[in-house]
Amino acid sequence: MDPYEYANNLYNQYEQEANDYAQQYGVDPNTSHNGEWDAFRHAYVSGEMTRDYGETAANFFGELNEIRGDYLHDQPSQERMPQEKLSLSLF
Repeated sequence: MDPYEYANNLYNQYEQEANDYAQQYGVDPNTSHNGEWDAFRHAYVSGEMTRDYGETAANFFGELNEIRGDYLHDQPSQERMPQEKLSLSLF
């Protein structure tokens, strides 16, 4: 498996888990764009990646995900979630 495919599969796995838990805990799916659902997904994935791979890898993949959003989805810069803020939201 090439590195891009591996990273994409990993992203999809964590995203699906986060979406499943968000639904289980009653987070409103209408808030999936910059709302509670989106925040839950970011926090969940960051926490799980930190636990599974360590803080450095989790921060790296978090930044990579934001860059992915910038280029693949034309994410406006004001929507970019700095990893420092995300890390603080976990505590």
